[in-house]
Amino acid sequence: MSPGRFAFRTPFTEAGKAHGSLENQFMRRTILTTQHHFPYVKTRVLVVAQEEEVLSPLECAIANMQDKSKSLRQALHQVPIDMKFLQMQLQGGIATSVNQVGGMSSASVQCVGLSKLERPEWLGKVSLTCQTFRTHLSSTLAAV
Repeated sequence: MSPGRFAFRTPFTEAGKAHGSLENQFMRRTILTTQHHFPYVKTRVLVVAQEEEVLSPLECAIANMQDKSKSLRQALHQVPIDMKFLQMQLQGGIATSVNQVGGMSSASVQCVGLSKLERPEWLGKVSLTCQTFRTHLSSTLAAV
C-alpha cells in the first residue's frame, strides 16, 4: 500500500449478518485512494477513488492463513526474538481463537470448500491453497 491508499476489510455473510460460521463468512476488501498522502496536516482527506473486492469463504481462509504466516515470519526475524510475541503468533496460527482464524479452522474451510462441487470457482484455488498450507507449515515448523 502506498501512503495515499488505505485498505480495510469488512466481514459479512450472504444472509446479511456481519459474522457467521467460517464456511459462510465472506469478506469485502475496500481500498480508498486519497487526494493527499498519509499523514496529512488536515484531519480529513478527500477520497478520490474507491475499489471493492469480495472474497469468498475459501479466499478469506487463504488470506487469513497468509496473514498468520506473514506475522509469524516477522516474529521469527526480530532481533532479538521476542519469545512472548512469538508464542502469541504461533498459538494464533495453530489454535482456533475468538475470531476463528486458527490454522485448523482455516484448513477445515479450505478442505470442505474444495470438496464441494457446488462452488466450481473454488477449484482454481487448489494450487494456491496447497502453497498457502506449505508456507504456513514451514513458518510454524521454524517457530517451533
